[in-house]
Amino acid sequence: MLNKNEVKRYDRQMKFISKTKQKKLKQSTVSVVGLGGIGSAICLYLASAGVNLRLIDRDKIDITNLHRQVLYDSGDIGKFKADVAKKRLLSMNPEINIESHAVELNESNAVELLRGSNLVLDAMDNFKTRFIINETCVTLKLPLTYAAAIQDNVSFTFMTPDETPCLRCIFPKNTKDTKAENVGVLGTTAGFVGVLSASQAINFLIGKPVLKNKLLYATLGDFKIELINIRRRKGCEVCGS
Repeated sequence: MLNKNEVKRYDRQMKFISKTKQKKLKQSTVSVVGLGGIGSAICLYLASAGVNLRLIDRDKIDITNLHRQVLYDSGDIGKFKADVAKKRLLSMNPEINIESHAVELNESNAVELLRGSNLVLDAMDNFKTRFIINETCVTLKLPLTYAAAIQDNVSFTFMTPDETPCLRCIFPKNTKDTKAENVGVLGTTAGFVGVLSASQAINFLIGKPVLKNKLLYATLGDFKIELINIRRRKGCEVCGS
């Protein structure tokens, strides 16, 4: 049931999606791995929409984060992102439940951290961790999004075990990372794909269509958008297609 405050808080949203679907959001838990520029935007909009969150990030806030990681301010420098994010999001919406884990997701703890989620959103910046998340979601049969931002380029797809390619179908094991610290990134670029991820998460949780079997690639500088058809790779060592 929604309490009186929730009915008021989500009034404009429920006029569009319905009270029944708002209850589905209230009953859902989304794991967000990575609380940087993409993860900040994801969390702000999912928390505001009434989705329970599990936040996972080992890093502390640095001044170089602040132009794009909009969950934090100058007074947060040196603090754990997961702890600051939980406090800030609960101050925005005390009606939701939030877990925070200031740890590195790795092969030994990934199952424990992700089990019980309805959906996992990858907001990381390195393929080593992305591949661990992917393998864990395939094992646990959890849907997963891939979202990336660098300079003014974004990419995104929604993966569902046994229905779509997994991340290793799309990217080979030796895929190299392109780091923002080396080539730069606009805050708006990270925000754009973060909002897209949150929107797709809400769609999934309330039973609306999501972007499956296609990889969205966009350059925001000249607003070129491509939807690339992707398919499960025969003999994939992760999803076994």
